[in-house]
This record gives sequence, C-alpha cells and structure tokens, in this order.
Amino acid sequence: MSNDVNSEKFENVTMYRAGEMLGGVHAMTCKTLEVTFNVKYAQYNDAVKVIYMEKGKRTLRGFTLSGPQRWLRVCATKDAITPDPAMVPGDSGVAGMTCKVSRYTSCDPRYQTDFEDKADAAGVTWLLAIGAGAREGDHLARCLAMDKAVA
Repeated sequence: MSNDVNSEKFENVTMYRAGEMLGGVHAMTCKTLEVTFNVKYAQYNDAVKVIYMEKGKRTLRGFTLSGPQRWLRVCATKDAITPDPAMVPGDSGVAGMTCKVSRYTSCDPRYQTDFEDKADAAGVTWLLAIGAGAREGDHLARCLAMDKAVA
C-alpha cells in the first residue's frame, strides 16, 4: 500500500457513515467535506481522516476511519436518500409503554448492505465510497461460521 497522503474536497454533499454504538447508517448534509487518505493513526498507516462542516453550522468537525470495518459514502445532496432507522417499533405488551428493538444486532454489516441496496434502487451516484462491509468479505457469514464452530 502506498504511503502517499492525498485528499479529495467536496462541496454541498451528503455523507453517510456507519453508526458507532448500535449500528445503522447516519446521514449528514455537509457544506464542505475533505477526505484525506493514507494518514498515520495509532497502529494504522492507511487511515482516512474526514474534516467537514455541517450545513447550518460554522465550525469544522472531523473523525478518523481506521481498521478493517471502516465505511463511508458521499453523494451529491440532490441525490441523497434517507437511511432506514436502526430501531423499529417492538411489541411492549404494556399499555402506554413504547418499546423499540433494533433491526439487526449491534454493528451488523447488513445495515450498510441494506442501505447500499436502497441507494442502488434509487439510482444514487457515489462521489466517494470507502469500505464495502459485508460485500467485500462477508463478515457476518464468517462470524456465524465461528459461532457454529465454537458451539
């Protein structure tokens, strides 16, 4: 892998990133977005640094993607779609109580593949795509195979 640091800049785009705690896909409309590749971060020499300014905000924010599970998509705001929520209504069984459950387990790559399928059906053109979740290495299938081997 090359250690050349390079970056791409975008304006008026929507950025989608994988949820950190429970999974899902989060959308963010950005006035400006700069993505820098091959950044050294912790033990990774090929991390991706993302600096952005949200629409309606005046300060820059950022995060670093590293490791094998990184996932990011960028499209023009005019092509943006709304990701499906990670939580769906559940059955509480008690009057007046609201209960929600997640569609999949925490950090399940199907959140990203479902979103990619929805985007493909809507004809979204990606300006930038980092990581492919379950489509590259079928992470979920490997996890299920390991669970069966241990049991």
